[in-house]
Amino acid sequence: EEFKQLPEIIDKKNEVPDFIKQLNNKFNLIKSISCDNIELILWQNGHKFRLNGSLHYEKSNNFRMEISSFLGKELDIGSNSSNFWYWSRRDKSPGLHYASHDDLNKTRLKTPFNPFFLRSTLGISELEIENCKIVENSNNFMLCYKKLNASDESINFYVFISKNRNQIDSYAITDFGGKPVASCEIQQYNGDIPFKILYTWNEENRVMLMQMNNATLNNSIDSKKWSMPNYKPITNMAESD
Repeated sequence: EEFKQLPEIIDKKNEVPDFIKQLNNKFNLIKSISCDNIELILWQNGHKFRLNGSLHYEKSNNFRMEISSFLGKELDIGSNSSNFWYWSRRDKSPGLHYASHDDLNKTRLKTPFNPFFLRSTLGISELEIENCKIVENSNNFMLCYKKLNASDESINFYVFISKNRNQIDSYAITDFGGKPVASCEIQQYNGDIPFKILYTWNEENRVMLMQMNNATLNNSIDSKKWSMPNYKPITNMAESD
């Protein structure tokens, strides 16, 4: 039996199952993930691109993903204790775009550039149990949340968990009407470390397969990774028109 569709968020359980608590205990032991060798295949507008880069995440707010092509750096997405940012070579509005965490819902930030979505879909983050509705079948759990996106609009956020593998299988976002916005499928793990992750951004008609080669858990990460880069011009997304 599988979940045939993304249902409306309804309360199927009044308390958190022990399975979810045990999974969170495992995630609590993971403090960071590092990978200096990620390979990416991006499909967009009928074209296929091969890219490479690095990814570092230190709970709870420190994140950095840098992507390059044969032309040089293409994308820099990150966050630290105060701010989050992105820079893209292909952006129609060049420069560094940033905002404080408190201003996320004012930024209108698209999901592909959202560090919160990227870091929360790596299969190692603790599962929120507050304001969560849980649906269960014989093989899986589905956790369902009501959230706000970067445009302050209501969305549904789903986490799908395999009981047999004791791992997160996928994530999905829909708008409040149920229309798909983005999804993330963790296709393969190496132990507890995600190895192949497939991202789909429906609104942008963009698909990306990310392979994390030789990723490690709980290694020390240079604090310089969490400093905002010095691209110009600098724009506060929460204040821009």
